[in-house]
Amino acid sequence: MTLVVDRGTNGARVHALVIGVGAYRHLNGGEGPLAAQPFGLGQLTSPPVSAAAFVDWIETTMRHPEAELGSVELLLSPGSAMLDQGAVEVEVPTMENTRAAFDRWLARCDSNKDNVAVLYFSGHGIERESHMALLADFGVSATRPLENAVDVGRTYLGMRRCRARRQFFFIDACRELPFDLIEELDGSAVALASPRLRAEERTDRMLLVATSGGQKAYGRPGEPARFTAALLEALAGLGASNALGSWRVTANGLYAGVTWVLDREAVDRRVPDQDIEMREASGACVLHELDGAPHATVVISCDPTDAVAVAEASLAGASDTHSLQREETGWRTRVPVGGYDLRIGFPGNDYDGIDQKIVAWVPGSEFPVRAVPR
Repeated sequence: MTLVVDRGTNGARVHALVIGVGAYRHLNGGEGPLAAQPFGLGQLTSPPVSAAAFVDWIETTMRHPEAELGSVELLLSPGSAMLDQGAVEVEVPTMENTRAAFDRWLARCDSNKDNVAVLYFSGHGIERESHMALLADFGVSATRPLENAVDVGRTYLGMRRCRARRQFFFIDACRELPFDLIEELDGSAVALASPRLRAEERTDRMLLVATSGGQKAYGRPGEPARFTAALLEALAGLGASNALGSWRVTANGLYAGVTWVLDREAVDRRVPDQDIEMREASGACVLHELDGAPHATVVISCDPTDAVAVAEASLAGASDTHSLQREETGWRTRVPVGGYDLRIGFPGNDYDGIDQKIVAWVPGSEFPVRAVPR
C-alpha cells in the first residue's frame, strides 16, 4: 500500500487513486523480455511527472465544498516520485498491485455516500472494442496480448456499485488502434470493477479522457502531458464559474477550460490538435471551489501585425494597470476576471491609438483589433 495522504475516512471525504506508468518492462526499451506484440509502444517519461503533479494539486490545493481530503494512493512506474512533500517510494502499477490498490480505494470511497471518488491514470492507452489503459507489466504473455490492460469504460460503469455519489475519472492516454491488434479476435481488457445492471445513482460524475477515439494523446518529455497540464490550468480557475455565488470548477467548466488551453497551444506552438472527450458526465457537478476569483488569459491579435512592434499596450482595470506580453501577432496577459480598458498607443504616430473596453473571462478571452495607419 502506498498512501501518500491518509487523513481518515470519517465523514464526507475525497479519496483519490492516482496511477502513472512510464516504465513498461515488456515494451520497446524495457528491462524485461520484449512482448510478442509490443504494438510499437515504448518507454515514457511524462506519465510519472503528470501523476505527481496531479497528486500535488489534490494535496495542496483541492477544496471540495462538501468533503475534506481523506486519502491519496499513488502507484508509479518507475516506483518513485518527487512530490510537494518530498521524495517518496511507491508501488509499481502492475496488474496485481493495481487490483489491490483499486479495491482498497473503492472500499474507502464506499464508506460514505457523500464521499468524492477521484481516479487519475496517465500512461499508454489503446482502443478497439473499448479504451484500454496499459499497466506496467503489459505484454508479459505471448498468448494473451491484452493481459494487464484495464477497460476504462467498463471500470467506470462498474463503479456504480460504489456508494460514493460523486465520482470523477481522468484518463490521460492514447486511443489509437494498433494494426497488430486488428487480427486478435478477443479485444477485451479487464474491468477493475465489474459492471452491474442497476440504475445510475451517482449525482456528480465525470469521465474525461485526453483524446477522442482512435487518436493520440501527446506527452512532453520529462514534463506533465499536454492534457494533464491543461487539466491543472482548468482546475486552477480556467474551468470555474460563479453561477452559485462562489467560484467553483464544474464538469462542464473543466471540459471548456481544458479544450481552450489545448486549442490555444495547438495554435501558439504549432503542435497537433488534441480533442478531448467527456463521457457520462453530469455537467453542473462540482469538483473544486476556489478561494476567490480566478485569473483569465487575454489574447489580443492585431491587424496588421507590423503594428505590434511599434506599439505600447496595456489593460487598465478599476485599481491596477497591467502590462501585456508582446508576441508576433499581438499581445497576451493573465488578469483577474472583470472589465478593462485596452489601450494601445503608437509613440511614433504611425497608427491611430486604440481605446477599447473588454471583459476578461474564463476560460479565456480573445480580441482582434485593427490598427489604422495615419
